[in-house]
Amino acid sequence: MKPKIFEFNFNPEKDWVIATGLEEAKSFYVDHIGGIESDLDGCEITEIPEYKWSDLTIFDPDDTEPEKGEYSEDDYACGYKIIATFKEIASKYTSPDIIATTEY
Repeated sequence: MKPKIFEFNFNPEKDWVIATGLEEAKSFYVDHIGGIESDLDGCEITEIPEYKWSDLTIFDPDDTEPEKGEYSEDDYACGYKIIATFKEIASKYTSPDIIATTEY
């Protein structure tokens, strides 16, 4: 089954979960945070359309763009190393997972 990507928005923190459907995403997320279904109260959950996946990028917050030296500027955005796009993550989908977060 083709994966979908869902944004769990707790305002201001957000998490993005990949799963085959909303119920699977919610179940995985609740299990992952060690909570219960009511922990999602106040959380706005939206499906990210597939056409946006190529524009959404995952960064490594521990790898900042070098000030000098030889490196490819295409490997960095917003000052951080690009790990992958949501589309690249989805193309390797095998099981539900949290693929990005703003919590850190």
